[in-house]
Amino acid sequence: MSIKYRPEIDGLRAIAVAAVVIYHAEFTIFDIDLFPGGFLGVDVFFVISGFLITSIIAREVEETNKFNYLRFYERRVRRILPALLLIMLISIPFAWFTMHPKALYEFSGSILSSLFFSSNIWFWLENSYTAQASQLKPFLHTWSLSVEEQFYLLFPLLMLLGWRYTKKYIFHLFALVFIVSLIYSELLSQSYTNANFFLLPSRAWELCAGSLLAYIKLNDENLSYRLIKFLPGIGLLMLVVSFLVFTENTPHPSKYTLLPVIGTCLIILFARRNELVTRLLSTPIFIILGLLSYSFYLWHFPVFSFAKIILGNLSTAEKLVLILISLILSYLTYYLIEQPFRRKFITPNRIFYPIVLSLLSLIFIINFGIFFLELKPAKFRKLESTIDFTYDYRAVYREGTCFLSPADMNAGTHFENCAIEGYNSNNVEIMLWGDSHAAHLYPGIQKRYGGSYNIIQRTASLCAPVLGRDVATRPNCLRVNESVAKSIRNSPPKNIILAASWWTGSPKELEGTIRSLYNWGVESVVVIGPAPYWEKGLPELLSEYTNSDDFDTYYLSAGLSKNRLDLDIEFKAYSSDKRWEYVSATDVLCRKDECITRLGPKASQITQWDRGHLTEAGSVYLVKRWGLTFD
Repeated sequence: MSIKYRPEIDGLRAIAVAAVVIYHAEFTIFDIDLFPGGFLGVDVFFVISGFLITSIIAREVEETNKFNYLRFYERRVRRILPALLLIMLISIPFAWFTMHPKALYEFSGSILSSLFFSSNIWFWLENSYTAQASQLKPFLHTWSLSVEEQFYLLFPLLMLLGWRYTKKYIFHLFALVFIVSLIYSELLSQSYTNANFFLLPSRAWELCAGSLLAYIKLNDENLSYRLIKFLPGIGLLMLVVSFLVFTENTPHPSKYTLLPVIGTCLIILFARRNELVTRLLSTPIFIILGLLSYSFYLWHFPVFSFAKIILGNLSTAEKLVLILISLILSYLTYYLIEQPFRRKFITPNRIFYPIVLSLLSLIFIINFGIFFLELKPAKFRKLESTIDFTYDYRAVYREGTCFLSPADMNAGTHFENCAIEGYNSNNVEIMLWGDSHAAHLYPGIQKRYGGSYNIIQRTASLCAPVLGRDVATRPNCLRVNESVAKSIRNSPPKNIILAASWWTGSPKELEGTIRSLYNWGVESVVVIGPAPYWEKGLPELLSEYTNSDDFDTYYLSAGLSKNRLDLDIEFKAYSSDKRWEYVSATDVLCRKDECITRLGPKASQITQWDRGHLTEAGSVYLVKRWGLTFD
């Protein structure tokens, strides 16, 4: 059962996919992100999907009084799987030859979860520190496909039950799901940000918004309201404003996400043939890009991810070339894969299913071997004795007790179980306060000072030791820092070390916090500057240069972020006449424009295990040489 084709919906898809691609390409004008809220294109897709799926099911049930599940899911399989499987298959060799073992393992996990439409759960559960940076995960974008398919699995059943037993209240049922899910997402946006972003319960309201539209259209095709001709324009304006003003720090999905969702609804609901926005979205360029939108969405992310893995930071020209490549691949995929496989007269079931099942089996077997049997390229098997690709920071940083992960903070844990190693009532206290870049100092501090001082560790993910600073992606940081401040006021340690990544803010932000510390009775405050930061994970960089005669792999400048060196200079200059003492980590770990990467030939002797965090060996090396003494 099909519904009337609406070209403006393909135009809306074009806007959505263009926003997403521009966002992922990270285009900037005068160092300002072009579309900081471009990720909202996915939310536009959700509304469209909810509208179309409900329209199809409702019309079929209305006209035949029944619903063919088998036919419905066969259409979904023909629509989704061929292009997805093709791109997965092509991506596997690129991953095998360009990724280091940990990244390859994560890649295979994402592929396997995508095959079962559960990649949103995979990425939700992925550890935020051991996982690859999001831009380097070629199939991160499949989380949205998984959300949609989970919705498609549950929604037809819900709709049919509602249609059969409470038909006159089915609109109210959709509205109830919409309201409950929206409230749920708003609550989660304050604490459980990862779950809120990736999981269906907090996304269902966006899909249900489309369902409500479908029900309204089904019962009132004309919707002849006086202001109708202005509403699509208002909807388009709401979308554009959303793309421009939302940022990664905007709680999302949340009440704020109503802006792009309502904007999308206004266009879908009130589009008319002679209305300006409808005519614009129905022009050939919008329709063509809308038709290519699924393939374009699938292709662009792995294309950009592998380019960044191979090339590192991309220039504007390189990004434009990658978009062009993605478009060409999308065009070929649409006409050679999507269209033939969606049409039974071209690929009947006796051809379609053997091909799809063969591809599924091949992709599953390869990734099963990588994920569960730990298959890896031979070059990495040789390097494992000299480079640690699977460093586990958790015990060293004391995660769960003294270093709080997002899950720990969400659970309300505030260092209740954080013990002082080798506690001695006669020893003076040193408190280490900050984020993960403070936690990575703990092994070195404990080894050097633990025998003479009681080391108090108060560290939490992304929570810089700045009072009053709000971190949108870690909404519990305010509460965690307030609890640390309360403990200091009640029993001030003699010495405090403040450390963080210092990615955001400026050294001036520290003044108020440090002034409060002295007022509360702290005698000595030390600020530790940023550690070196690499454009790729250090193990990966070392694997690239270990066999090269042109590089000294004990010190590297290749792949080193110069921004961190500049930030250290800024901190050093600002702190020169302040009451606190500043320690430059880069002065210890770097010489001129290159930084130390390993302390010896063994795998355990590399200094950093990802792009910026120190290993235990690196921590001990830094603290031993930074020249700090305490009373």
